[in-house]
Amino acid sequence: MDKELDLQKFNKGWLRRKNQDRDRTDRRLHAIATALEQMEGAQTLTETLALTADTIIANFGISGLAVALRNGQGTTCRAAGLHGLPEELGEFPIDSLDAFSTDTRVKRSIAFDARMHSLLPHLTATTCNIFPLQSLEGDLGFFMVTDSRLSKGEIMMISMVAHAAAAKFARILKDAEYEKSSALSQKLISLANTLLDLDGKDELYPAVLRIASDLVEASQGSVMLVDPGGLTLQIACSEGLPASLARDVTVEVGSGIAGTVAGNGEPLLIGDIEQDLRVGSRMRPRYRSKSLVSVPLKVKDRVIGVLNLTDKKSLAPFTETDLETLSSFANLASLMIERVSMLEKSTRFEMLSVTDALTGLYNRRFLKSRLEEEISRSKRQALSLTVLFIDLDGFKRFNDLCGHLAGDDALKKVAEIIKTTLREMDVVARYGGEEFCAILPDTGKGEASIVAERIRKGIEQEIFNNGTLAVSTLTASLGIASFPEDGTSFTTLLHAADMALYRAKAGGRNRVMTALKENEEPPQGFRPRQQIIGV
Repeated sequence: MDKELDLQKFNKGWLRRKNQDRDRTDRRLHAIATALEQMEGAQTLTETLALTADTIIANFGISGLAVALRNGQGTTCRAAGLHGLPEELGEFPIDSLDAFSTDTRVKRSIAFDARMHSLLPHLTATTCNIFPLQSLEGDLGFFMVTDSRLSKGEIMMISMVAHAAAAKFARILKDAEYEKSSALSQKLISLANTLLDLDGKDELYPAVLRIASDLVEASQGSVMLVDPGGLTLQIACSEGLPASLARDVTVEVGSGIAGTVAGNGEPLLIGDIEQDLRVGSRMRPRYRSKSLVSVPLKVKDRVIGVLNLTDKKSLAPFTETDLETLSSFANLASLMIERVSMLEKSTRFEMLSVTDALTGLYNRRFLKSRLEEEISRSKRQALSLTVLFIDLDGFKRFNDLCGHLAGDDALKKVAEIIKTTLREMDVVARYGGEEFCAILPDTGKGEASIVAERIRKGIEQEIFNNGTLAVSTLTASLGIASFPEDGTSFTTLLHAADMALYRAKAGGRNRVMTALKENEEPPQGFRPRQQIIGV
């Protein structure tokens, strides 16, 4: 009878404990479900972490709880105590995360061994349960419960919470990365518009260096460009380097830090120049920090230069994030540098096609198109337009006495005299040989005659050689014709100016003549030249 009573009591107690366990499990599952629902609405890592920690601490009676999370660059994990442990537990390389892995599906209790202690020296524990935070993006870290006896059911429930937290962490990090990428893209678009507004390489190179320095808070740096032969790098712009030194610095492609980056086309991030085995260099005297970053400037697969930055304003080392930011900007800067280079080449080729190689003045081809444009504009706006024809007197004799080199020098001086006498809006061209032609828009014959006389005097007063020869000066004859009274087309207007020039020659040279008025007879013996028609 007593045995039956004892058995009944045992069964009742077992049933009561079982019901209590089931109730406790139900309460825990309900709490976990509520936490997971709240976790879906969390907006930040901190909020998600707090919900996860509160759920584990409140429902499982643990002694200690810690978390280790991967940093934004994916290079280290930082550990922190959440319950019953020191708040700061240290930081360790992401490569050492395997020290906290476990082979079992259910995360059984394991010994807190020497390797774990070396990675987390501020944590004191005997045993621990590790709950990895894994996602499609890789390992994010882990939760650790220390010195607590957990059942299989409790371990499984904590694993559920950790898995949900990992998924939420991954989404938040991905969203943050997307927002960061979008913000950088918007910033790069804005920077592109800024760079597009710049006029030429003299403005572009300093702007590229200034923007790059601002992006990563660097205080020194340089833009180096590969020479046309692809053998050396030269500094195009620098900050923190004396100008005299910058002009003389030449680096062989494949040699040194910048040369290596130019040679292999790969960026280089150096945290400590003295400790980095790829460099192994001593601290440089003119720099304040040991960290630097060097990024290639590439157009497709062709390296056109290198962007170098050093000395963060905080003197902290450059980071992988800095490198990513600079690499994105370097792609934009490379395109802008190439664009300016192509524009300058195009402009140079265009100038070669319309300019005279000796004097730098426009040539006859350009003169024709420009004069036709000015005649058309003068017709539309009812404006005056005057043409000057200028011809050096006795230039063949000058060449014979002084030589062709002295003759070329004389033509350059005459070109300069004419250019400095005219306005910026006027156009002057070398028509051929010793002949020049100038277009004076919105100018009547009276004003043009004054300008022509200044040119004549300027040439007459110029010394064209060292004075040891008999001929040391030159003179010029000038002819003037105006639109519309002397001609309304390119051919008729230039022909009128040419006839005026011939009259100046026939009248004794070294003088200015205007085109004949209608029905006015030319002087006796005047014979107009014919070459003007064949422009």
